[in-house]
Amino acid sequence: MAVTVASQASEEERWVAMAEALIELLIQRIADTPIGIPMPQRAAPVPVPASERVGQQPRNEIDDIHVSMLLTLISSLPLLPVPLLERYLPITAELIAAIPHREAEKLKMCREALWGVLSSGEMDVERSGFAVGWWGTRGGRDVVLGEGGDAGARGRYEMSGAIDSKL
Repeated sequence: MAVTVASQASEEERWVAMAEALIELLIQRIADTPIGIPMPQRAAPVPVPASERVGQQPRNEIDDIHVSMLLTLISSLPLLPVPLLERYLPITAELIAAIPHREAEKLKMCREALWGVLSSGEMDVERSGFAVGWWGTRGGRDVVLGEGGDAGARGRYEMSGAIDSKL
């Protein structure tokens, strides 16, 4: 039995090490890729019959490799163990903050994606607890929104810790 527990622990450590290596690689690629490089052209899209398009929202197409990789990093955050989340959440925020304001739509897309991950319930209790503390008291909000930030954005991205009474 002890061998099984030890092998499970080492298996988990290997998965964590692999996740960390992949995240490091992704961060390096994001840092090395300038904003504005378009995504490679896809094959011709498959036409969707009009009957299936009724009521669908238009998709917000990502046309930038840098932003695509940053959104991939953001979407991986809920899957990271807390020690890795503690390490990579601030790096993710800095990568978002590095998007120039002239790229307002891309900046907004990345901010909203991070906010969605932090506030949508994708994280378990332990990760959420860390994320709320990081956002509110460890400067996460200031990094992502900028020190001054516009007041409208600050109010929209506020964590109170309370459950919405409209639920």
